[in-house]
Amino acid sequence: MSMDIVDLKPSLLEDLKKLYKNLEKDNNNDYNVTIKVEQKSFRAHSVILKLRSGYFRNLINNEIRRMANMFNRRITLEISDINSEVFASCLKYIYTGEFSLQEDNDFLFDLFIAAETLKLIDMKLVEQLERFYLVREATPPPNALPPRTPRRLKRNISTYSTRSPTEPTTPTEPRLQRKNTLAKVPIVVNRPSIRIKPISSIINIRQMKRISHWIDRVESGDNNNDFFLLAKGTWDSMTKIKFHNLCDNKGPTLILARIDNTNDIIGGYNPHSWTSSNQWIGSTESFIFSFKSESREGIDDINFSRINNPNAAIFDGDSNLDVGFGSDLSLFSGEYKHVHYQRRIMNCDTFTIKELEVFQIRKNIRTA
Repeated sequence: MSMDIVDLKPSLLEDLKKLYKNLEKDNNNDYNVTIKVEQKSFRAHSVILKLRSGYFRNLINNEIRRMANMFNRRITLEISDINSEVFASCLKYIYTGEFSLQEDNDFLFDLFIAAETLKLIDMKLVEQLERFYLVREATPPPNALPPRTPRRLKRNISTYSTRSPTEPTTPTEPRLQRKNTLAKVPIVVNRPSIRIKPISSIINIRQMKRISHWIDRVESGDNNNDFFLLAKGTWDSMTKIKFHNLCDNKGPTLILARIDNTNDIIGGYNPHSWTSSNQWIGSTESFIFSFKSESREGIDDINFSRINNPNAAIFDGDSNLDVGFGSDLSLFSGEYKHVHYQRRIMNCDTFTIKELEVFQIRKNIRTA
């Protein structure tokens, strides 16, 4: 007796797409997860999230264990490390296997980071984004993110759409196809050249990229700096002695601080090593800045200032004095004055730091 096998993949994919579209309807109650990202809320189904994302599988399992009567209550999750627009693209991909490349390069970069953060099971999204960056006339340097996509390539490519969220890929054919087909090119695993280990809990990826551009004195383009965490902690736990034990003689550093009460973010870049010398360090490359708390996910509301008096750019105090950027930003004493840097970055003269992070900055040197 023979048995006919019906391929349900096309109809299953269509059903998943309908399920995704129904999530947006106001009268839809067929969901059991609410995900809060920035000021937006997204609806979803735990079974889909757990199957498609390793990140959500762990998060939901932990939440279920914590909750009582789980079948009678919806699960609420909060995500703070991903932009809401980027997350919307990730959620669409989880349900439909589709994502668009008609976005600017900053958005695609953030989408790449988010896909890895969410640990999408089949990782097609990560691989497709890597391929998108790797399609260029010249062979990219090893272990480096290729330059931004040429305009002519961006005109020729509109959207990738995987055949099915569960269908395996066969990346063997070196060709690029249009919408509704899976792009098949050899996988070359290159990670973005900006690396933050671990990712800052004070600022986001986009803000970190902007700071990297400031360091290089460019408006846009590749990120040529690696960020390695040296120190992280609350203000009560971060003493001057600990700061110098962890951060002295480490080369260029970036200091980030969150201010108590306002949650505004301040920081500064020292292109030289901290050495506890109790001397002024001259520099033309140092800068200080602030981000408003309500603009943490944006990059426009910024107060940025380069040094005006290079001879007094950095004060390299020891554990008995202070570390600071000119006479302007004294971190441990919590004082700000507009003296040696070009622009004012704060409206107050005193502040209390709530949280502090210090990153070592290393140039990501690429070899041809």
